[in-house]
Amino acid sequence: MNIYQLVFITAQDTEEAQKKITECVTTEKGEVIHTEKWGKKDFAYPIKKNPSGYYFEWHITMDKGKIPVFKKKMDSDENVLRYLLIKSNIKNKR
Repeated sequence: MNIYQLVFITAQDTEEAQKKITECVTTEKGEVIHTEKWGKKDFAYPIKKNPSGYYFEWHITMDKGKIPVFKKKMDSDENVLRYLLIKSNIKNKR
């Protein structure tokens, strides 16, 4: 399993939005190992008609082969405005 850094912006700061993304990770046999909330920030221009969003940084583990399916789920989640998923060189932060 590889460790990935996932930074995403949601339209709403709700437990439901974060739970849905956690389910996307665990459905693909991954695990959320670290979460950090960066807070609400205003955008330079509206994204999907939203003037601001809530930023999060997570570290997750997932098999390389599961990434395309995970990305499709993130793309289809209407609460996720933007996301960035990159392979991380960090060690497990438990």
